[in-house]
Amino acid sequence: MKLESGKIYMRLLGGLGNQLFQFASGYGIAQKVGADLVLDLSAMANYKTWEFGLDLFNLPDNVEIAHIDTRQSNKLLGTLTKHLNKSSIAKEYSHSFCQELFEITPPTYLKGYFQSPLYFQDCEKEIRKFLRPVKELTTKNEERLKLIKSSKHAVSR
Repeated sequence: MKLESGKIYMRLLGGLGNQLFQFASGYGIAQKVGADLVLDLSAMANYKTWEFGLDLFNLPDNVEIAHIDTRQSNKLLGTLTKHLNKSSIAKEYSHSFCQELFEITPPTYLKGYFQSPLYFQDCEKEIRKFLRPVKELTTKNEERLKLIKSSKHAVSR
């Protein structure tokens, strides 16, 4: 599959926390460079530990969810390299913020965890709106939420 111009592709991999960072960072980078975001699930196809979890949220309509190449998910970057020049693939080599990603030219494929809020600080409010659950909370989850909110030592609210 050839990557389309005007799009930033973010490889998703990991648990829900990693997927949330990858979505938010990919969205923030795409907004900065004036591109649409495509979330690539191909690496998740053979990932046994976690499933895709972002379908629990109201992601924006202009964010596409795709399998770039499910038959060769373990060789994905090699396959993409045939279609792209090396500058079209951006790998994260450390967990540090990389300002240069705001200067990439679409199409670009992003591979990494991108766990810095600096990637999405300019669109944080927008992202928070997207990350509201699609379904109403169950009674059991409502009770858990009340317990979390009432605790002095809660790590999340």
